Amino acid sequence: MPIATGSGHKPLWVGEFDVADPPARLAIGPTAPDGAPYHQARLLVRFRGEPLGWSTVAVVDGEIDLAEARAGAVAASRATIDRLAGAPWAPDGPPQPTTSDDLRAMPVDELPAISVVIGTRNRPRHVLGCVEAVLKQHYPSPIEVLIVDNGSCDSSTAELVAATHGADERVRYLAEPRPGLSRARNIGLSAARYPITAFLSDDIRVDAQWLLAIARGFRRSPDVRCVTGSCPPAYLDTPEQLMFEATMSWGTRFGFEPVVHAYRAEHDPLHPYRIGDFAIGANMAFHTETFRRLGGFDEALGPGTRARGGEDLDAPIRILADGGRVAAEPAAIGWHADRFDDRPFDAHLYTYGLGLTAFLTKHLLEPGLRGGLIRRIPTGIPTLLKGFDQRDEILSREVPIPLRYHLWHLAGRAMGPLAYLRSRWAGRR
Repeated sequence: MPIATGSGHKPLWVGEFDVADPPARLAIGPTAPDGAPYHQARLLVRFRGEPLGWSTVAVVDGEIDLAEARAGAVAASRATIDRLAGAPWAPDGPPQPTTSDDLRAMPVDELPAISVVIGTRNRPRHVLGCVEAVLKQHYPSPIEVLIVDNGSCDSSTAELVAATHGADERVRYLAEPRPGLSRARNIGLSAARYPITAFLSDDIRVDAQWLLAIARGFRRSPDVRCVTGSCPPAYLDTPEQLMFEATMSWGTRFGFEPVVHAYRAEHDPLHPYRIGDFAIGANMAFHTETFRRLGGFDEALGPGTRARGGEDLDAPIRILADGGRVAAEPAAIGWHADRFDDRPFDAHLYTYGLGLTAFLTKHLLEPGLRGGLIRRIPTGIPTLLKGFDQRDEILSREVPIPLRYHLWHLAGRAMGPLAYLRSRWAGRR
């Protein structure tokens, strides 16, 4: 039965469990914050910390039958579980470690020090939650967190950071009065002390093993210069959250097997411009010196510019065109906690459409990128015209998307080229 997106919408409770050591129960409130009752839950299933996939289960009187959910998850992922365990795995055995052998086996003296850059604007509580999740990581090598306050209207972010982390040498506050997320991130990139620089949106809450997974991504191949993590939704309570995940599939677009991408892929004539394969700017990391050499994020793209987005699509492809590789690391999880209450949802979808074609326009204008894009036009044009092309396979069947949202998204795609040209011109003045 479709999940209605009006006043009668059906929220999904979001949670997770590990089949190797499941909890006795999951605490579920009877209703979403707006009072709509939970009848189903969407659970991220793991084995020893490694994500296996999503399971949708019934919620009855605020409870989930975890034994049934576990049995179904084991049956669905038996081959993957046995591979991760190194032998046929017995579900009735003793509890297992919740960090995989692969992650625990990484040599401590080879783990890179990591700088984490978080751009924020007028959202002090958001950024504080993001920082605290990063600092909770159990990571043996040095880390630092750089908070770049990007054109906030008051000093509340600076004051809150000083009050909560002023004595922590791992946390640095930087102010950039000119708006533009790419500009803010580049300020962080220039100030980063460590060989890997990761970038998070301020509404991301990273997983307990996020830093380990980022480090593993860079070890998957000697020429990996960018690692992108997954961004599953922390909430599917509101119609907007349901529709966003149905159309953008931040929690499922990579799949659950790690992939190392090169510039060319024989099996996909659109690669690397099938950007759903690896690009989520809310959770990505770069080899610091390589990214500095390439100029960092394009400051004519991204939130705070006329293009409003596209910087996260542009950057990994420039890494690939430079000869580096991009690793999509599903275990580098950053839970996406946005409630989409800052502006109308049609504006969100317009922005994503605008950013997509703005970044494509940039590549069409750049001599070093133009040829690769032109060769992909025959395959790319039909993809551009069909609208949403990164759907969550399950939610997109269950969540109806009103026609106006499709039209707003396509309108953004139509205006993206002009938006990029205006943004580029404004940056030169």
